[in-house]
Amino acid sequence: SSSYVFEKDDILVGIHWFNIDDDRVDLDLKIISNDYSIGWDCNYKESDKLVFTGDVTDAPYPNGASEYIYISKDLNNTIFSIKVNNYTRNYDDIEYDIIIAKKSEKSLEENYIVDPNDIILKIPKNIIEKDRFEHSIGNIIIDNDCIKIVFTDMVTSNRSTSFNSDIEEYLRKYVSNDSNIRCSFNNYLKRAGAIIVNDRNDACIDLSLNNINRDMLIDMFK
Repeated sequence: SSSYVFEKDDILVGIHWFNIDDDRVDLDLKIISNDYSIGWDCNYKESDKLVFTGDVTDAPYPNGASEYIYISKDLNNTIFSIKVNNYTRNYDDIEYDIIIAKKSEKSLEENYIVDPNDIILKIPKNIIEKDRFEHSIGNIIIDNDCIKIVFTDMVTSNRSTSFNSDIEEYLRKYVSNDSNIRCSFNNYLKRAGAIIVNDRNDACIDLSLNNINRDMLIDMFK
C-alpha cells in the first residue's frame, strides 16, 4: 500500500473513464463507513458534509465521464472505504483515473466540478480486471488535523454494488493501524544517501505519486 497525507481541507474524490470502442462503460464510485454510505444506490447527500455528483452511465469520447464525492473538512475521526464498481458487463479490462482535488462548499455552485489548479493528486490507468465488478481503491482517514489517503489496490468482493460489513470495518481498522507503523519511503531513501527535494525541476528522479510506477522502482535498485 502507499499513502498520501495533506492538511485537512474540503476535498473531492473522483474517477474519470472512457467507453471501450463502441461499448458503453458504466462505473460507479462509492464511499462507505460505519456511519455513512454515499453513492448511486444509497444517499446522494449527507447534509452539506458529503455530496455525490450523480450517477453517470455512459462515457463517450472525447470527454468520457466522471463521478465525484465532495467531503467536508467538518468531518472528524472517520475512515471511509473507497469503492469503484463496474455495472456494465464488459468483457475487457477497464481503465480509469483517480482524482483527488481541493473543493470548497461555495465552489460547488460553479458550473464545473474540478478546477485543474486544485488537483492534489491524479493516478491514471487503474484497472478493473476482466470479469471483476468491484475494485477497492483504499481508505480515506480523516482526523482533526489532516487527511490521509491510503491506496491498497485490493479486491474484497465481486459485487456490482458495494456495502458496509464487518469485514470492511476490520479492513479499515487494519489499514489505518498499518499505515501508522510503516516506515515511509522517504526515510528509506534518506538512509540510502538520497537527497529529497520538493521541486521536481531539481530532481534527478521524479517519485511523485503522479509519476511513479513499478518499472521505475525496479530500475532504481538494479
